[in-house]
Amino acid sequence: MRALGALLGGALIALAWPASPPLAADGDPAHGARVYNARCVLCHGGKGMGEGFLPLKLDDYPSTNLRDSDAVDLAVIERAVRTGSGSGSPSPYSPPWQNELGDDDIRAVAAFVRLLRTDVEAAIALLDATHDESVRADGGNLYATRCAICHGAGGTGDGKMSKIIKSPPPFDLTRSVMPRAYLAEIISKGGEALMRSPKMPPWGEELSAAEIEAVIDYIVALRTTALSHE
Repeated sequence: MRALGALLGGALIALAWPASPPLAADGDPAHGARVYNARCVLCHGGKGMGEGFLPLKLDDYPSTNLRDSDAVDLAVIERAVRTGSGSGSPSPYSPPWQNELGDDDIRAVAAFVRLLRTDVEAAIALLDATHDESVRADGGNLYATRCAICHGAGGTGDGKMSKIIKSPPPFDLTRSVMPRAYLAEIISKGGEALMRSPKMPPWGEELSAAEIEAVIDYIVALRTTALSHE
């Protein structure tokens, strides 16, 4: 199972984000908004005010409001994105992205965060403009950018947030036996609506029906592959 997770994890890294175009040394805030929409909204929220699903649902979750800080030094912001709580991050819950995002992506996110702190209206306009294009109807990509942070690259429940989310922890999707209709409901409505974990966010307002079906295709493939290797 571990070998399978590693194999699938490597494949997902290739699928998760297209190669970045050449960027200026300081990074492109517009590209940073695309990466932010794909990777950061779960915690920091769609407007960077800390209104993400996890801090709103988990008790005693520290503030994730990016506007609370007045740090605008790109080196400081980039270090926080790159290393997470290791250096410069306001929260020990902040995951390091240096092994998942390229240097251009990290610089771009840093440039976007600085814009968010210096020109909120311009930053929000970029988020709105790039939201639709950042969501691709590809099950592997959608899973990698929405689900893997909790459920893990291979679906075994060992994502970055599994160190924080407990009672219950993120579910091992490779062990799921639920039919597609149930998966569609829980992805769309969230866990609480189906009397499951309230920490499972609803994606119905962000993902289209076709995109949810694509994610389900990918989850079914994960559990089918896992079973075939037992």
